[in-house]
Amino acid sequence: MKKKNLKIEYIIIAVIIVASVLYLLFKGEDKIHYTIPVLNELKKENLNKIEINKDTERFFVERSGENWLIGDEKYPADKEKISKMADIISELKLTTLVSRSKNYFLYELGKEKGIEVIGYANGDIVRKFNIGKTASTYDHTFVKLDGDPNIYHAKDSIRNQFEKGIDDLRDKKIFSFEENSINMIDFTYNGNNISVTKGIIEEKKDNKGDSREKSSEPQKDNVIWKIGEKTVDIKDIKALLSGISDLECSKYIYDGGEELFSNDLITIKLQGAKQYQLDIFERPEKDKGDYSSRSSETKYGYYLSSYKVDSVTKALEKLYKPE
Repeated sequence: MKKKNLKIEYIIIAVIIVASVLYLLFKGEDKIHYTIPVLNELKKENLNKIEINKDTERFFVERSGENWLIGDEKYPADKEKISKMADIISELKLTTLVSRSKNYFLYELGKEKGIEVIGYANGDIVRKFNIGKTASTYDHTFVKLDGDPNIYHAKDSIRNQFEKGIDDLRDKKIFSFEENSINMIDFTYNGNNISVTKGIIEEKKDNKGDSREKSSEPQKDNVIWKIGEKTVDIKDIKALLSGISDLECSKYIYDGGEELFSNDLITIKLQGAKQYQLDIFERPEKDKGDYSSRSSETKYGYYLSSYKVDSVTKALEKLYKPE
């Protein structure tokens, strides 16, 4: 009887061992033998349109020569930001199969939080995928390819580049000029109009009455700025010009009528190779919010941050009361 029971125990143990081996074998095969899709080669320069679809916003950017334009409105885009998006689309690489569960909500690949990205070349879709949340390591991002239900890891953290909206992607540079080309500044501030003109200090003559060798371009040390007959410190001029050259807005104005541009605060006109004009207006609520503004360099209204306007007013006040 004991031998019979012992034999049965051996059989049971053998069955368990075989079952365990088979389980591990098939489980291991299932785990190891999967295929990571290898995406077709895509050259960045061939991309000429990128479409971004989110639950809150849908838009596209399209190449125009060396520039990119946003949507049907054709807003000039920030080329550096679009270039980074194009890099990600063309170089997208999958590293790991994460899940076959189709639990897209867990990875923020669902309708509410997922970001659909479509890349075009000459009107044809060449890459289409959804971006989910960034992995906890911050070295990967959860993605889903079009037509493939599986969830993968894509190399690098890429979501933040595509979370940007239309205003984030617009070119924020609204006033740009070459500082050395300006020869006259005319500004109105606090009800006063002031004109500052640039001149060149005459070269001293030697004993023979001949002037020293002249350069075709005015030397910096020879430049002088004046309000009327009074000389202005060139450092104050540089502070003003450097503060408004390559000026960027905080955001563009989409809603709001002419009331945003009705109460003048500062008007600056510059004369150089051409004439430039910058208008800054009073805020609706004093000491609160950004300033509405317009520039001769863009047809769009926009806001300037208070700290940038404060910097301009300080520079103007030094010129208004030259020491």
